[in-house]
Amino acid sequence: MERLHGLTEILSDLTAQGPTRKSPGISYEIFGSLNCCGTANTTWPRGPARIALGAFPNGLAGWGDSDAIIKTETTTARYVHANSVFNLRGHLTPLEEIWLIKEADVNPEPGYRGPANNNYPAPLDNHDALGENILFVDGHVEFVKQRKYIYSYELGGDEGRSGP
Repeated sequence: MERLHGLTEILSDLTAQGPTRKSPGISYEIFGSLNCCGTANTTWPRGPARIALGAFPNGLAGWGDSDAIIKTETTTARYVHANSVFNLRGHLTPLEEIWLIKEADVNPEPGYRGPANNNYPAPLDNHDALGENILFVDGHVEFVKQRKYIYSYELGGDEGRSGP
């Protein structure tokens, strides 16, 4: 499996996400794949990617998208959008538009009654509903505000997503 960094070791203490603002763990989500959902892009091989919560068969914390395009130097350098949301089908996506790491969503504390959308800024998240810091494949970090969040998410992930 080709990886952006070329290493195969996974540090298990960095695979657990802090589920709430007060719990220990990492506070970021790795977005290591493209096109896990929606119209399949058949240009690139598909396989497991995007370490997140859950468990692999070997017991290591995390889960993988088994039907996604793994982000590598090759796939991200020439990625063409497959989904038509926001009229992006056929868009040659530059490195500065592809997400790599984002701030993690947090689970609601007992008694919370507000919105809690997955991968969308909500009042209980780190910056409330204002937005999130995103690390893009080209290395820059940008605070993506809620009003531009879904467009940026789709642009950087090609999942056919059009709303929270």
